[in-house]
Amino acid sequence: MSVSPEASGLIRVNGDIPAAFPANYYLPNDSVIELEAVSHEGFIFVEWTGDLASDADAVSITLTCDQTITAFFAAESFEGGENDDTPVDDGENDSGGDGDDGGGCFIQSAY
Repeated sequence: MSVSPEASGLIRVNGDIPAAFPANYYLPNDSVIELEAVSHEGFIFVEWTGDLASDADAVSITLTCDQTITAFFAAESFEGGENDDTPVDDGENDSGGDGDDGGGCFIQSAY
């Protein structure tokens, strides 16, 4: 999982916001997990892309080890200006999966 642009927000996994980033999780394959995109000040959430296509900030997804998920954020509009909600791809997409070993999935939440 990744966030774009870098430092624009973070991803809660099952309600957990880690104290430090990057944060690593190991979850059983086929687990249903809750993801929530949380924007930092000055940004708004736009959409999830990759193996999750949604504009809802909180979603449930069944985890498989070969998924790539990115939370895209955009700068908030300034007074008198227009919001530029065009997602920015910084090339940091990373599923964090280590292959399908049948045991579980290693994911990394980072910004």
